[in-house]
This record gives sequence, C-alpha cells and structure tokens, in this order.
Amino acid sequence: MNKRISRKSKTDEFIQGISLFYSREIDLGEVFPLVIPHLNPEIYQQINQDLLPKAQKNSILFILNPYESTLSQDIWDTLVDDPRVIHSIDLFDLGILRFNPLANKQHFMLKKS
Repeated sequence: MNKRISRKSKTDEFIQGISLFYSREIDLGEVFPLVIPHLNPEIYQQINQDLLPKAQKNSILFILNPYESTLSQDIWDTLVDDPRVIHSIDLFDLGILRFNPLANKQHFMLKKS
C-alpha cells in the first residue's frame, strides 16, 4: 500500500528538524521556534511590536506561505528588510527568520522551479 505523507506533516517535520539543528549545531542551547500560518496586517503588527523587540538569538520565526498573496509578500519583504532580522531564508513555501545580533545580516533564497 502506497502511504502518502501530508504536506502539513512534512512541513512540521522540517520545522522540527531545523529547530533541532540550530539547537545542537548553531546555538548550542534551547531554540524557541514560532510558526506563523498566515501573514496579515494584524499579525505583522504583533510581530513588529511584541515579537521582534523581545527576540533572542535562539528565536526562530517560521512563516508559512509568505507568497500566499501580494499583501503577505509585502509583509514578508518588510520583515526581511527589518534590521532586527539577521538571517532570512526564503524557501518560497516557508520563510525562516533568525535574530542573532552577533552575526552579519544575510538573506538566502531558494528558487522554486
């Protein structure tokens, strides 16, 4: 029997793997992942006012579907440009933001074919 793994399960597993990698290999401590399922102005305001000022080097923000709409893409671009965001990784279906203030700002993009 051919068993299919749902896209949500794959995404959840990927997020857990990234968090574990950063925990073990990069930060050598506990990682605090936060998953945002959709970007809209209200969520952006919460991220901007509540999350970004308190983000630590071991915080990771996962944004699901940052290109879901023109508005969510604009919000994603604003987050990537924010000076408090040090590392951004654009996987098209998933965006990853990190906040380690000791590192240089970098943006990585994987183009979907």
